[in-house]
Amino acid sequence: MSRYLEVQAQGLLEWLGRPPTSPAQKVFSGLLRLPHSVALIPARLADQFGLELPDLSRALFELNRRQSLLVTDRACDHAGDFRYEFDLICEDLRSLAPGSPELMLAGTDGLCLAQQGLSEDTCLHQAARCHDGADAGFALVAPLHLGATVLHLCSRTRIDADSPALLRLVRRLVSLPLHA
Repeated sequence: MSRYLEVQAQGLLEWLGRPPTSPAQKVFSGLLRLPHSVALIPARLADQFGLELPDLSRALFELNRRQSLLVTDRACDHAGDFRYEFDLICEDLRSLAPGSPELMLAGTDGLCLAQQGLSEDTCLHQAARCHDGADAGFALVAPLHLGATVLHLCSRTRIDADSPALLRLVRRLVSLPLHA
């Protein structure tokens, strides 16, 4: 019987909150970029992620223990999550916070890439400060290390960090060529 690996939203902000240096971060980031479940074939995965087999085993154990990875009996197709459309990004942002969310995705260059519930003026002034961390403008500023690019997810209120919408949002963002 085949086994497949599924990335889960739990721990996503932790795993992407800094550049991938640990084997677990590398595996999580690599699996996140795939539009389908991955067959659990340790030698192939170790080769794919450039890890020694013991390092891969420890990484998979750590990801599974932290509920950031699920081992299933069937493969799932997530190709739809990789469809980048501005409306879908905004829908994912809306799903992250209850009520009237006020969220923004900002680049380290100070540009607002997408927002929900914020004025244009707020985005213009706050996007440049997001890389400095949480401040009076946002309760949460979470860096997302997506390949060579870092984006900041900024929210005035608490977000559901374990939401499938966050996983979809990140998959949509990693599918962009500029984040490869």
